[in-house]
Amino acid sequence: MALALLGGLAVIVLVVLPLVAGEEDSRESSTPTSSAALVERRTGTASAWASTPLPPSVSVKVNAGYRAVSQTAADRALGRVVGWYRSVWGLEAKRRVEVRLEPTCVAPFAGEVDGYAQLEFGGHVVICARLDANAPAALQESEFRDVLAHEYYHAIQYNAPWSGVDALAECPRFLIEGAASFFGQLYASGAVDEGGLGDVLDVLFDTDRWWHYEEGARAFEALVNRFGDAAVRFWQRDERACADAFLQAFGMSPTRWEEDWRDW
Repeated sequence: MALALLGGLAVIVLVVLPLVAGEEDSRESSTPTSSAALVERRTGTASAWASTPLPPSVSVKVNAGYRAVSQTAADRALGRVVGWYRSVWGLEAKRRVEVRLEPTCVAPFAGEVDGYAQLEFGGHVVICARLDANAPAALQESEFRDVLAHEYYHAIQYNAPWSGVDALAECPRFLIEGAASFFGQLYASGAVDEGGLGDVLDVLFDTDRWWHYEEGARAFEALVNRFGDAAVRFWQRDERACADAFLQAFGMSPTRWEEDWRDW
């Protein structure tokens, strides 16, 4: 899964990310809470969002090769993801979103991936999700939802006033992918992965993915644990630059936050 630049299950990690000494503490006041508490407080019954119809601004197109996945099943799977974000978190993409279910997803500058989200010059977001056409229909739908939970969050990130065809390039990739992985893991399993052998293997074979996605998810969770809704709704802020928004919300620059997390 990736955010194209043109521009999941164990214990919740309760880490407090310290503010950086020497930088002004200008963050918003927000009731500290844990991501687990946020989910418990917000979720309610699954039926509240399980059958959410797709809004007119969101559509999905199924590749003809997926005979096991009907258009109805694809609409249902995407509706569950969109409904989860809207009902549980109060988040929704403001731009038009086109989802394409394909046997192969090739992201610009990233190659073949499980999925990606990209802002087009026309102002809409295109999401590609790759599935195994030979897998059973139920598994395909489950995998589709999990990929979409990550990629749809990227569409929400494009709500930010500083986003454009450069695909949020002002924000560190650690923040962009970490936040999407945080929500994607919560959707898939109800928790953020605490790490383990898989992380060790990732370091050996795919350091980039381990750092920006897996470790980034835990770092973003630390922001949610400390700042609550200020972190959840970060991409809805009014500042015209990512660094300004981050400083106002959390009292530090995003670059310094990433550097301190790496050193922690």
